[in-house]
Order: sequence, then C-alpha cells, then structure tokens
Amino acid sequence: MVAHGEDDGYCLLLEAVTCGYVIDKENGESEEGDGNETMKRMKILEDIPQPPVSQFHIQGQVYCDTCRAGFINELSEFIPGASVRLQCREKKNGDITFTEVGYTRAEGLYSMLVERDHKNEFCEITLISSGRKDCNEIPTEGWAKPSLKFILNTVNGTTRTINPLGFYKKEALPKCAQVYNKLGMYPPNM
Repeated sequence: MVAHGEDDGYCLLLEAVTCGYVIDKENGESEEGDGNETMKRMKILEDIPQPPVSQFHIQGQVYCDTCRAGFINELSEFIPGASVRLQCREKKNGDITFTEVGYTRAEGLYSMLVERDHKNEFCEITLISSGRKDCNEIPTEGWAKPSLKFILNTVNGTTRTINPLGFYKKEALPKCAQVYNKLGMYPPNM
C-alpha cells in the first residue's frame, strides 16, 4: 500500500477499497482482506471527505415545436436568441434564493454558471421569451410545460443538462401529420 499524508484520507480510503485492504481505524494499520470485509468495517460514504462545490454548470436547449406536439421531433427547430430563467427556492418556505437569466446561442443552446450547492432547494428553468416571432407561444396545456424542476446538488456531478424546452409555432406545419403517422399517434386538433 502506498503511504499517504495525514490529510490524504480520501486517497487512502479509495486505495483500501479498490485494493481489497481492511483498515483498522483505531491505529491506522492495514491488512489484506476481501472487498466485502472492507465495506463492512468502514462507513465509506460518511468517511470520504467531499471537496467543496463552488460552481455548477446548467445547460440545455430551447426549440420551436413546429408540430405543437409537446416534444421534439424531426421537424423541430432550435431557437437562438431565446431567454430562460433559472430560479431556486427554499424547500421549507418557498423563498427565492437564486435567480439567473440565460440566453440561447446557435443551435438553441444556453449555459449558466451557478454559485454554490442548492441541495435544500428546488430549482426551476422557465421559458421567458422566444427569439422567433412565428414561434413564441408558451405551452400551458397537456404534457408540454413551460418549465422543468430539479434539485441542484453534487449527487450527479457539477453539470446539469436540462431537458429541452419548447415554444409552440402559431400553426403546425402541414408535414406534421406525417410525423404523427410515423409515431402511430393522432395529431391534436390538426
């Protein structure tokens, strides 16, 4: 086993788990053992020091729902120049703790940098405005929603890719009937 400094408990712990060592926490001695024994004798998740998280990256896309379907399909078009709002609220009382507005670039992509962990909060990305006059209706009915909710913590890393959000085109394209047919669906109000 490679010797590590006193402050390097994380590396020591990982090495012990991956190499099949059992560590006696009382005196720091180690002996070879199977991985199961190691897991039994140590509370792995509680003992691994977590690095402080200072920033999260939020990214996603905004599209024009040319078929008014409520989901991306082969006729959907991504919208540059759209705006979305990220807002986080306390779980207990609903107080707003963070707000940021992001704008889409080419291919309808947006990206935001968020300071600190928001693990005790609900965060939500909401459509604000479209970069297209012919596709600016915010969906409010059915399964299409104008926002997506999520929790921002380190459980899944520091980058969150949010599902795409879409604005409705004023009128569905004529080709949309073919798209629905391919999917085995009936077009809504076409």
